[in-house]
Amino acid sequence: MNDNVSRRDFLKRALGTASVLSAPTIINYLGRSSTSSDKEFLEIRDGNFYLGGEEYMIKGANYLTRDHPWRMFHKYDPEQIDKELEIAAEVGINTIRVSLMHPYSIGKTKDNWKPYHNLDIREEYFVRFNDFLGLAENHDIKILVNVMSYAPHAWFEPKNHHYAKKYLEKWLPDFADDERIIAWDAKNEPEIHQAYFDRQGEGNKYDIPGFAKETADTIKELDQNHPVTIGLNDTHAEEGEVEEHLIGAISDYINHEDFYSFHFYVPIKH
Repeated sequence: MNDNVSRRDFLKRALGTASVLSAPTIINYLGRSSTSSDKEFLEIRDGNFYLGGEEYMIKGANYLTRDHPWRMFHKYDPEQIDKELEIAAEVGINTIRVSLMHPYSIGKTKDNWKPYHNLDIREEYFVRFNDFLGLAENHDIKILVNVMSYAPHAWFEPKNHHYAKKYLEKWLPDFADDERIIAWDAKNEPEIHQAYFDRQGEGNKYDIPGFAKETADTIKELDQNHPVTIGLNDTHAEEGEVEEHLIGAISDYINHEDFYSFHFYVPIKH
């Protein structure tokens, strides 16, 4: 990011009059309230997060377990995860973002890629994810779930968007009323995928903005309690084009998510 532009000024420019929250990289754009009065779900009011009627500061990070960072539920190690969550809680983290890895949830192995239309999620994946939510709850940590991590490229073709909907229909109903989840992430860094396909000359074949919008809409159809976010990234823009890169991407996703998560990777200066 341009050193002459502060993060706060950049985000204000990107989202116009949207409020910049004190929680790192989380921006409020749309208000949404939970429908269940007897449970505590994240609400967004007047540019702030609320949980259980109290203002809630999200203090979080991405979470990848140490030994199997991309296969956390495929090679599940609850003892190690519990230790890592304990450390996270000790340093003040109250929210972590994890990913449901589509290939492994349907049984991918090193030498066996399942067909992109395979939606037979392994039962043990559900069991492990539910157990993980319990471990996090023991440390008072909420979970932001990225539901579309490593989705097959074929799903990004408009004719195949319905596969993502069917995948979500298998996941969300069981967790729509779960207070341990704080929000759903509709798509990880979608603008990077679109830029990649554009560079390959396949931009007309794949529709990432449409895919992300349909995913967000599907989540809201299946779950009336949890808000929806989407993560945008600045690291794949050419030097000096970061602002234009992100500002241009925002317009593709506006009015479908409830708040936006910006993924900033700022080099450490010595």
